[in-house]
Amino acid sequence: MQVQAESRALQVVSGLAPRQRGVTRRTKRFLNGASMEQGRRPLSCGLKEGKKLMQIRSYRSDDEQAVIDLWFRCDLVVPWNNPRLDIQRKLQVDPELLLVGLEGNTLVATVMGGYEGHRGWINYLAVDPRRRRCGYGRLMMDEIESRLAARGCPKINLQVRANNRDVVAFYEAIGYKVEELVDMGKFLSHDPPYEQS
Repeated sequence: MQVQAESRALQVVSGLAPRQRGVTRRTKRFLNGASMEQGRRPLSCGLKEGKKLMQIRSYRSDDEQAVIDLWFRCDLVVPWNNPRLDIQRKLQVDPELLLVGLEGNTLVATVMGGYEGHRGWINYLAVDPRRRRCGYGRLMMDEIESRLAARGCPKINLQVRANNRDVVAFYEAIGYKVEELVDMGKFLSHDPPYEQS
């Protein structure tokens, strides 16, 4: 049976090993904030005297609407996932692994991590589109990787939609590798649709 590319998700994994020292010029430009496509930085990177202003902390209940709004701006919400229910379910299991990134009082990034004793998982890595190429995605990943490693997690898995090549390039730049796997899933329940206000 042939799996069609548009319906297949790429499986991206990392062994939580120290990052390799050798990086290409293109990767250095990317990590320093240059867009892979346009070659330029966004207007606002929250920089002050060359230092990032983003602070990372665990999710709080009053973050909910800002998190959901960010996920919609980043096109992470799909019809079969209700973001409010995704947050509620996460708060039942390792709530400290749902992280938010803030510039002052403005929520600009999220990441959701999980560990079931065998593999770590990453979901909902989001950076406000106006703050992309600022290093915030990498900061969020560094923090969640550190928290997962502290729990004894030996390897992280994550999924990227097959048509999202820029995100695959980002993960490759921070040490993740595409593995030749078939992604499979089965719904045990179905979320009611999310009603946007």
